[in-house]
Amino acid sequence: MTHMTRVISSAVALAAVLSASALADSRFLAAQQDFQEISTFTLDFGDVGGTSEAQISQTQFVLQFDAAAGTARFVDYDQQIEPLLLFGMFDTGDITVTIVPGSSSGTYNPATGEFTTTEYYEIAFEGDLSMFGLTSPVVLPSTSSGVVTFETPGTGRIRQAWAGEGELGNPNDPENPISFTYTCNVNTVFSRQFGDMNCDGAINGFDIDPFLLAITAPGDFGTTYPGCDITNADFSGDGNVNGLDVEPFVNVLLGL
Repeated sequence: MTHMTRVISSAVALAAVLSASALADSRFLAAQQDFQEISTFTLDFGDVGGTSEAQISQTQFVLQFDAAAGTARFVDYDQQIEPLLLFGMFDTGDITVTIVPGSSSGTYNPATGEFTTTEYYEIAFEGDLSMFGLTSPVVLPSTSSGVVTFETPGTGRIRQAWAGEGELGNPNDPENPISFTYTCNVNTVFSRQFGDMNCDGAINGFDIDPFLLAITAPGDFGTTYPGCDITNADFSGDGNVNGLDVEPFVNVLLGL
């Protein structure tokens, strides 16, 4: 038995034990920055150094939420921010923000689409900020809040803000670090859901047959499910739908 046969057999076996409504409310939204609106990152040093703001040049993330359980979390998060000037003269250089894997958890309100999560973000910067006691990357705790708005069952937008606070070393007064707050306002859109293979807006047992069709007969997928994006099955992100995508698809169905 080949590896492909084994993984497909596993998926078929899974279909036999999953009820059609088992995970009907579990969704994974792959969002990209909405460039028709401005997204910004702001540092506020209060009376010590005022505020510094930069535009966000790129954002992509996967948000998982479960309406039935009322939970939400970021599965991954990747963001590019233009350089900030601290105190008007110290350049951070380009900034990259990613989420610490597994650190995100929170709540989701299906009636309003509102979610709140807490997580840790890893912030990498290209500039030299060693005089403030900072070396790249820096891990900062954060609380995020946002709203998911569906325009169709599989498309819509996510408006989100994450914020927190931290400290910089004070080169002029080492005993009194410089406190700051940070706020990130992000506008994103999503056009597909990983695992929603029949494009009904849900991820459940009804997606197993179309997923298997996408793997075994991709040419027939578009005919059988017109208007549904076959790349909803490309969990590995390699541009192909194949056996590498079976395990993550099964994990989505099981809520792992």
